[in-house]
Amino acid sequence: MNISWLLSCGWLVAAAVAGAGDFGPVARTSEVVDRSFGLELPDPYRWMEGEQNAEFSAWINAQGAYGREQLDALPRLGHWRTKLEAVSRAVTVNRHQQPMGGRIFFLRLQAGREGVLMVRDADGTERILFDPAAEQSDRGTAAVTEFSPSPDGQRIAVNIQRGGAEITRVVVIDVAQTTPLPDVIDDVWGEFAVSWLPDGTGFTYTQLAPASERSKEDPLLNERARLHMLGTPTEADPILLSRGLNDRVPLEPHEFPSIAVDADSPWAVAVVGGARPQLRLCFAPIAQAKEPKAPWRCLVGYEDNVQDYALHGSRLYLNSKAGAPNGRVLLVDLAKQFASIANARVLVPESKEAVITGLVSSADAIYVRRMHRGLDGILRIGHRESVPKVLSLPFPGAAYLLATDPHAEGLVFTLQGWTRPRTAYRYAPKMGPLLDLHLGGSSPADYSSIIATETTAKSTDGTLVPISILHRSDAIPDRRHLVLIEGYGAYGTSLQPRFDPVLLEWVMAGHIYAIAHVRGGGEKGDKWRIDGSKLNKDKGIEDFIGCARMLVRSGWTSPSRTTATGGSAGGILVGGAITRTPKQFGAAIIRAGELNPVRLIAAKNGENQFAELGDPRTREGLESLAAMDPYQRIRSGEEYPAVLLIVGLNDNRVVPWASGKFGARLMASVPKPRPVWFRTDTDMGHFSTALGKQALESADAYAFAEAVNQ
Repeated sequence: MNISWLLSCGWLVAAAVAGAGDFGPVARTSEVVDRSFGLELPDPYRWMEGEQNAEFSAWINAQGAYGREQLDALPRLGHWRTKLEAVSRAVTVNRHQQPMGGRIFFLRLQAGREGVLMVRDADGTERILFDPAAEQSDRGTAAVTEFSPSPDGQRIAVNIQRGGAEITRVVVIDVAQTTPLPDVIDDVWGEFAVSWLPDGTGFTYTQLAPASERSKEDPLLNERARLHMLGTPTEADPILLSRGLNDRVPLEPHEFPSIAVDADSPWAVAVVGGARPQLRLCFAPIAQAKEPKAPWRCLVGYEDNVQDYALHGSRLYLNSKAGAPNGRVLLVDLAKQFASIANARVLVPESKEAVITGLVSSADAIYVRRMHRGLDGILRIGHRESVPKVLSLPFPGAAYLLATDPHAEGLVFTLQGWTRPRTAYRYAPKMGPLLDLHLGGSSPADYSSIIATETTAKSTDGTLVPISILHRSDAIPDRRHLVLIEGYGAYGTSLQPRFDPVLLEWVMAGHIYAIAHVRGGGEKGDKWRIDGSKLNKDKGIEDFIGCARMLVRSGWTSPSRTTATGGSAGGILVGGAITRTPKQFGAAIIRAGELNPVRLIAAKNGENQFAELGDPRTREGLESLAAMDPYQRIRSGEEYPAVLLIVGLNDNRVVPWASGKFGARLMASVPKPRPVWFRTDTDMGHFSTALGKQALESADAYAFAEAVNQ
């Protein structure tokens, strides 16, 4: 690696971070101690909690301004901004490709901007359907979070957020004319696309509770599923599912109900879930499902550990991990009077090596995605067949997207690797070889000199933890490399290969990027997830620490040159690692981190997390949360690593005050000044969606990691 700039500019780096212990405005403390189930949990920054908290807003804004000043003074920030902005402007990425009605709908991100909703017609012509840049206002940057085309491809419903808040407005666009229809739905969570009726005359959608009934502490509670018919007043849309409406589908306040309708099936599906991999599934004929008191048959409960499903006619395909942690595909015939999961047929048995991670249905078959050591394969099973066919893929990688048109044969899928851009392919059984749709992504540079080394690290209990190490081919283990080590470890999410030029530029600079595939994720099946959740959360944290130690033992780096990074639920992982073994890391970068899970009960989207993390209203739940809580782990007088906290002030998934409390307590604890800086954004929620904003955020992160890790 080339480290000449590190050595020659050492005095600049030292000057840049000297005096960083000023920390900006000091946060006041209060004598608050929670005592429950024999636990004592001091909470000196409780005052930061709550919505519309003027005192906290003033403090976090002042911290953000101070952090911006410090970041702007870093010696390498200008270099990284120039480099990464150029990369974001040069790259084109197409996402969310969805075939429907002879067309393909997709989002195109280019020139660093928010994604533009596009359509490719049957003749290959590409047209813009919605450009967020034309919708800017003082209410924040517009962005598309989801979309759903009607079964005939003639109309498309689009979820549009403002300022990253993820609470969206759904608009309907006539695809041929590219003009909006009068139908507009407000207050829809950004992940919930509408589900069209088979004839395209209307759709079901999931909406937040009315403002008059909405919880001030958690606006995501008590959502309801409704039906909208095109051309009718939205205020008259009937509620089909809500808490207390239908005894056949009981709902807890934190559960999200939706009604899914497939164009090639007579059945509607009531889907109930949340921030957990398991689903509850109930079924009713579509005509009856349009009524509030529909006679739903609930066939799948959380205990069945069904994590995905697909429907074709009356054939229900389930990805069940009950008693099969790597998953198996079950087949249920809904047309049978006594259909149940208990008498389901096993269509694809569990594999000892590969983990089933998804399935979709088309006119001809179901397509099953299976992951082995982070790489995906695809199986095809005809609807009237029983022997799977393995599709031949053009290169090893991750197939994040599988998409089908229920009226057409085959599927569209994407494939990408750590250093290979995503490519979008169409497969059809009668077509012959895979067709490259040229709807994937481009690369702004040649990254062939980067190697992805896949190996393992030993955790505290001896468990071998997969770790991916990205480095230049000429890198040698001389202990001088700066390392960013990423982890997540929650909800069964797998950190598979992804092509990210901004990340790769860090490696091209001679540094190392490592990904720790810790317990709590899904890389090694559902047992891996369970072994790192709730009271087992410490296992994932120990895995992460073990991966960091392995990088040191292997000679890639030293603790003082290692930066831990993660976001969202990964804040528990990274925050837990640096508060347990602070001398193992030189710095940490935490994005939108869940850093105070003991207080989920007071947070937006808090109850939704209980299934994964624990319910603080129970002894076991509170003990679980207290054990994993990074904020509660901070000890006065301990020397912690430098920390950069990235916070979107419109975040409705993880409350900004969780980062605020953690940062304030960290500042008050350190005996020697180390940077604890906030990077705040008033036009961002849980994460950035535009490539240009992502590049600027990464520029700050890279400059910070280089400056503090000397």
